[in-house]
Amino acid sequence: MERKRTLKATNATVLESRRQQNCAILLSKLKLSNEELISCSILLQHIINSLVYLFIDNFHISYNIN
Repeated sequence: MERKRTLKATNATVLESRRQQNCAILLSKLKLSNEELISCSILLQHIINSLVYLFIDNFHISYNIN
């Protein structure tokens, strides 16, 4: 007879309660699934990284920094 393992959810506190509440309010207004939220987060991170690299490259070109 095989036994199935069940995972128990655990709570980890990362933010203080006021910020947790603000995040919960924001997330409830977004009406996105977890998958959509993760996808948007990854896309935004790629956009931010691209902008940072673009800024750094332009800075190096402007000031002839190697």
